[in-house]
Amino acid sequence: MLLRVQWSFNYTVIDISDIYRTILRNLLAASTIDTIFSGIADFCVVGIPTIEYSNVLLHAALGHEAGHRLATDYLKTEDQKNLVATTKAAMGDLGWYPGASQLPPLFRFNVSQRLLDGILRTRKRALEELISDLVGWKTFGISALFTLHNISLVSVLDAPPAEETRLYPPWRLRLRGMMLKLYTEEIIEDLNSLRGSSPIDMIRDAAVRYVRELNDVVTDTSDWNVLNADGVLSRAYADLGEALVGSEAFISEKLGMTIYGRETFRRQIADLLERLALGFPPDELRDSTIPDFRSAMAAGWLYKNARVSVPYSPTSEWEIRHDETINRLVLKAIESIELTKSFEAWRSGNM
Repeated sequence: MLLRVQWSFNYTVIDISDIYRTILRNLLAASTIDTIFSGIADFCVVGIPTIEYSNVLLHAALGHEAGHRLATDYLKTEDQKNLVATTKAAMGDLGWYPGASQLPPLFRFNVSQRLLDGILRTRKRALEELISDLVGWKTFGISALFTLHNISLVSVLDAPPAEETRLYPPWRLRLRGMMLKLYTEEIIEDLNSLRGSSPIDMIRDAAVRYVRELNDVVTDTSDWNVLNADGVLSRAYADLGEALVGSEAFISEKLGMTIYGRETFRRQIADLLERLALGFPPDELRDSTIPDFRSAMAAGWLYKNARVSVPYSPTSEWEIRHDETINRLVLKAIESIELTKSFEAWRSGNM
């Protein structure tokens, strides 16, 4: 894996191994290429926006980016013949498409094929993003939601899929999917049950308020009004819910032990918030055990959203530098957690 910064405000993961194999195919023998790439299944270049390279909390977006591979694998399992037949049935005689009924049969056929291609491509792009969001949630939990919301703030929430935006689904639709997981997995209950002295009570109240405001955003169905007003988009998005439900078992099986579960979040989050409040990296629990690094990121997000000082003092107001402090503390925590785990693994193998 290779990390790089990029000028565009986006996170990307690109597997370049296939690109190089294709280039070398015209220059070298297949056996030579196999030797060169022996032991290398993938070589991914991870792109991080330059303006956010030091914002470690936002790097939870990498869970989404890594999810694109799983989304591609899942979409390959769909019954393409049935999908095409179902889509054609939804298209009907094109009476919904302006002017189609007045076209000669040959021209109508061409229009039908173009619309079919457009519907299927739009559906595929929507599922690529929504399934990747699901992977992001399963690997980073609530941090994935906060990250998605922060990135969406620079865009129009209800912008419809268009060629110039690579057919991205509306941001409000994506946020709704994340919020659904927040409620169905009862993470909202864990936020409500956070207990402790200040600033834990302030962080809890801020988190609940943040979620409530996000809930107001996603209960607004302006995005669906835009989608349903368009014949192509409404047909492309008609079965997304069913497809997403079908993808979840596939994703869970593939992710296995890498899933960041509710129990881990609930057990670790309060201890890590207390360490941040003291100005310490969130890298250790009260019982001196090592937390999941994703809990450290979640603690960073919750603390940041509460807008309280670091270290906490009831006489200190929040300042922008406190966000920078949170980033540094969370980054140090991630380094410490992973280094400690590596050392423990090494020690176990050498004792």
